[in-house]
Amino acid sequence: MKIDIEFFASAKAAAKTSQVSFEVKDVKDLESKLIELGGQKLIEIVKVSSILSNGKKIELNQIKEDSNIQILPPFAGG
Repeated sequence: MKIDIEFFASAKAAAKTSQVSFEVKDVKDLESKLIELGGQKLIEIVKVSSILSNGKKIELNQIKEDSNIQILPPFAGG
């Protein structure tokens, strides 16, 4: 399945890019691609981030074919 991901804040810094597209078989494959991209640090950030798909909050295991995903880490400040 094709997945387009947009990274923000610390996820963007860990991924060293703001956007990426992957062709993956399943969520485990997606996690492997994310590790290749940004190492364990990126996976740790993704696990605590809000994940949006078409404006709705989802879990990583809910990603579907042709999804446009935004990874929004917790923001600091007030």
